[in-house]
Amino acid sequence: MSGPRALLDTTVFCGALVKSDGYNMRLLELGSTPLYRPIIIQSVIAEFIHKAVTDGIGKGSRKRHYTSEEIQVFLMKFGDILDPREAEDIGATYNYVSTFPANTPLWVVLSKLADAWPVNSDISKKLNRPIRETDLGDIHIALGVLKCCPDVLVTSNIKDLAYLNSFCQVMKPSEFLQYIDAL
Repeated sequence: MSGPRALLDTTVFCGALVKSDGYNMRLLELGSTPLYRPIIIQSVIAEFIHKAVTDGIGKGSRKRHYTSEEIQVFLMKFGDILDPREAEDIGATYNYVSTFPANTPLWVVLSKLADAWPVNSDISKKLNRPIRETDLGDIHIALGVLKCCPDVLVTSNIKDLAYLNSFCQVMKPSEFLQYIDAL
C-alpha cells in the first residue's frame, strides 16, 4: 500500500536547500519511499530555480543567491522524484490570469483554468475575494491542487494557501511528516 498523494510547494524545495537536516529535506528524501507519493508540478521547479538563482532564498543578511550549478547538483539528489517526464504540466497561468480585471473573484479565475469545478457553492463563497488580493505567485499551486487532486498540499505558506483546504488537506512539512509517521 502506498501513502497519500502530496503536492509539494516551492517552499519545500527552498527549505531543503537552506537547511539540509530539516523537515523539508527529510520530506524530499522520503519521496521515493512508499510513505507518500509526491506530486511535482513543473511550475514549482521553475519557481524554485528562479528564486534560488535570481531572487535569492532567505531574508535580510541571511539571503543567499545560488549558482545554477549548485541548484542542478541539489536537484539531481532527487532525480527519482523529479523526472521531467513525470512532472505535472499545469499550463501557463501568469499570462492568462493577467487578462482578468483585478476585481474578478478568485473562484472565477480558477474555475476557468481548471478542467472541472466542484459543484459546491460554499467553495465559490470561500474563494470570492478578488484576484488583486491574491498572491498571483500562488495561483499555480491552486491550479495544481485542482488539476492533480492531491490528498495533501505540503507548504510552509499556510496563511496564503489555507483556502485550498476545500480541496485537500493543507499541511506544513513537519505536520505532514507526523501524518505519515515519519518523525
